[in-house]
Amino acid sequence: MHRMTSTQARHTRRAVLQAAVDAYARCRGADIDVDLFFRGDAEQHTTWQARRTEALRLCAGCPVRAACEELALRDGEGRADRDDMVRGGRTGAGLAAARTAQAVRLSAAVDADRDTEGRLLDRLTVELSVAATADTDRTVHGRRVPCAQVLEQQSTRVRALASQIAQVRTARRARAGWGGGGMSTITLIPRVGRAADVGHEIGRQDDRAGDDGRGYVCDEADRFHQYVHGLVVDGDTRARTAGRQARRTLAEMAPGYERQPVLLLTRPLVFGSETSR
Repeated sequence: MHRMTSTQARHTRRAVLQAAVDAYARCRGADIDVDLFFRGDAEQHTTWQARRTEALRLCAGCPVRAACEELALRDGEGRADRDDMVRGGRTGAGLAAARTAQAVRLSAAVDADRDTEGRLLDRLTVELSVAATADTDRTVHGRRVPCAQVLEQQSTRVRALASQIAQVRTARRARAGWGGGGMSTITLIPRVGRAADVGHEIGRQDDRAGDDGRGYVCDEADRFHQYVHGLVVDGDTRARTAGRQARRTLAEMAPGYERQPVLLLTRPLVFGSETSR
């Protein structure tokens, strides 16, 4: 399919604007002198001021005034330090001011169009935060989905998003001359003997806010936590909610993870009193 280039679009736009001005501009009438819109050589200011007011009045009622103004801006007409013309309903100084304002607006629009990676990073960061903190309790058609299946899906999603963020950020930094960088693969390893020691500790509870009682080495999980924190430091503030919950979620995704009981019996129960024995 043929796609019009930006240069072709500009040329086509100019032709359309010029055709509209030629067909419908009030200044094209036979009874209007085009010299009315331009200051003569050595013309007195008071004389020009009266003609300028008349020219502005005619432009104000012109049906294609905006098209005429756009053509003037495209042609670079008008100077801030000279009062010698009227076109598109603006004086020379007015055209210069409008051209400056339009240049700022167009520059911002171009920068926004080019910053597609910035918007992509924002979207991926939000998706990462949602995926890392999602609830594992799910039902499909009234049936509860096994927790292991949900955790496996979450793990795949989190790793994929983290990889995409790392790739986009690395490419962006490389083009900016900041050097590369990436994220290492996350692997959670069970801590040998950790779960066996739980029964020997008095009154231990399953504190879901802690990491020591999870039964897994947090070194690799900490890398992910630091990576998410790095997103926040780099300006992606929407990743702030990933934090510790993301680390705990990843710990639960490790193979063989088992949640510890809420309460453990610390000593045998004794019924009766010493005197009844």
